[in-house]
Amino acid sequence: MVLSRNIFMVLSVGILLIPPAHAETSANEIDDLLSLSIEELLDVPITSTAYFEEDWLHAGSTVTVIDEKDWQQRGARRTQDALLNQPSLAISSNFLGQFSTRIRGFSLSTARGIETLWDGVPISSFNLGTADVDRTNIQLNTLNSIEVIRGPGSAFYGAGAFFGAISLQAFESDEDLISTSISAATNGYYNTSAKLSRALDSNNRMNIAVSTNGQPNQNLQYDYTDTATGLRATNERDYKYNSYTLVAKLNSSPEKEWSYKAGLYYDYNDQNRFHSEGINTATSDISDNRSDMAMGQFSITRRLDAGSSLEAQAYHWQQVHDFSFTQPQLGGINADIHGKETRSAVKLIYRNDNLFANTRSSMAFSYRRDKINEARRVISNTAGNILVDANLPIAGVDRTITSFLLDNATSFMDDRLTLRYGLRFDSYSDFGNQTTPRLGIIYALNPNEVVKLLYGNAFRAPTAIEVGGTPFIKGRPDIKPETIDTYELVYMRQTSNSKLELVAFYSRWEDAILSLDTSGNNIPDTFGNVGDNQSEGLEASYEIYSGNWRHTINASYVKSENTSTNQDYVAFPKYIVNIGTGYRFDQKLSLYVNNRLQFKSQNGPGQNNRSTTSLPTYWRTDVNLTRKYSKKINLFANIRNIFNRDNYISSLGDLEGGLQDEEISLEVGLRYSD
Repeated sequence: MVLSRNIFMVLSVGILLIPPAHAETSANEIDDLLSLSIEELLDVPITSTAYFEEDWLHAGSTVTVIDEKDWQQRGARRTQDALLNQPSLAISSNFLGQFSTRIRGFSLSTARGIETLWDGVPISSFNLGTADVDRTNIQLNTLNSIEVIRGPGSAFYGAGAFFGAISLQAFESDEDLISTSISAATNGYYNTSAKLSRALDSNNRMNIAVSTNGQPNQNLQYDYTDTATGLRATNERDYKYNSYTLVAKLNSSPEKEWSYKAGLYYDYNDQNRFHSEGINTATSDISDNRSDMAMGQFSITRRLDAGSSLEAQAYHWQQVHDFSFTQPQLGGINADIHGKETRSAVKLIYRNDNLFANTRSSMAFSYRRDKINEARRVISNTAGNILVDANLPIAGVDRTITSFLLDNATSFMDDRLTLRYGLRFDSYSDFGNQTTPRLGIIYALNPNEVVKLLYGNAFRAPTAIEVGGTPFIKGRPDIKPETIDTYELVYMRQTSNSKLELVAFYSRWEDAILSLDTSGNNIPDTFGNVGDNQSEGLEASYEIYSGNWRHTINASYVKSENTSTNQDYVAFPKYIVNIGTGYRFDQKLSLYVNNRLQFKSQNGPGQNNRSTTSLPTYWRTDVNLTRKYSKKINLFANIRNIFNRDNYISSLGDLEGGLQDEEISLEVGLRYSD
């Protein structure tokens, strides 16, 4: 089996190296991954930090844009893969088979605090405060780009963006096109997708994208200690999944006096026999997860004059999930959780390019309602007998949020100095009011260099389960929001072919909402506000294009700790380094090699007195080869973990020894566009 796989890999890569029979040779027709102009690659507008488009140098937050070309070069397969070239960002395994995204430390087993947005709509659940459990794999081939905000975003997005935000921009094109892709890998992974953009007339355009991917049973081995015998043992998990995403959008020309946007979105995920809690027990630590989301949104915009507009938005989504997992600590009984959640919102946004005295301003008023429509638990024993069939405490819980936002940018000294300032006010139906400010001073040393001093405050309202509780952890209706203050000093430089960013940050997190052990038996039994935390670190990013070469490197140092207990959040890597090198050959062959390294992390959060184990250095090297076979066809091959290293990622559930990353695999595929 190993020999046949290696032969397949060699032959597949060899096919890509064969010169195409009828390939075009004109350099200006090359459209492979390294052939976009440097201006197109570096001057990407940012849309996630304000209601106006911003350029990279003057954005009011520390933000990175990851576009389709970037994640294709790195051979990304799932949403989380696309994120893994960022400083101060790590993925850890967590309960119910999820992989939690953590930003700048604070690696908690509760996965909340990172807001996920899909075309501007927040999709983190009211139940858990995260999209990592339900929306684990919105298909990359249905997206144009992903914007990652490192640092608090509550002043703009509200409570969900406590540590940061991930904004997914769904497929949209200004030109007619049709494209398809198909690929398969040696470990059974598959992907197919199709995208279409068509002008219906001079004013209306339709965009549609659909994609699916998955893997069969992987039979991944893991070690554990048998609590009955105290001996080491080995078992397997399948890690089988299938998922698909559909996006359909209709919009009119934004240049007209009246314009509109409408969109329908659907995402489905089905994963079988993933890890469950990741605890140091036995063979039955597995979970299944099936979840889908359907969403619709609509907006209409009235241009008031050349520099101002008024926009009305509305959206509604519904999410249904079914979780099944074993509970080894209770003798291997099985729990089935069924849930249904809805969210509806309306928003009114006013924008003005020059409201007064070189001031660009936006104001927004919104009303939102979240509801847990269904939440039911069925417990059965190993013989299949039902022991419990009852609603969970959060069933029927709802919340309304009325919000007002002001976000301004005022320029001084012939635009060399920009003051960014904003304020958000939220009124919650279940715990009261909250005011969240942000402030930024941006000084241009010259047109290509800026220094920023940024301050951001964020708050996070308790989730439904933190208020209502779970069958094992008691909720607290009187629980308070948690808050965080972050200070950033940033230096940025952009030339015609390079970008450099240096960041020093410090965060102070207070009234943290955590699960507490009030009984003294080392098992959390109550949610509450406890303790203070802090995080500090350094980030450096550099990207340069030189001839046919592209080089990217970023690195971070992060130290985060609970200052009340003097315990570090050890599951987050203290050092992260990402190094990528790409080269475009004359014969329309491009090569990209990406390295990700993580140092000094352990297999548990280090916040609950459980033993943790230091993980070995994580070093994964991935290689992408892309051949432009003809004007319309690209062939590609992605080799993941080319040196077949035994890498492990941290487990926030204390999975013994961490979770093993993928072995070497080869994916080959074809992209067609017209």
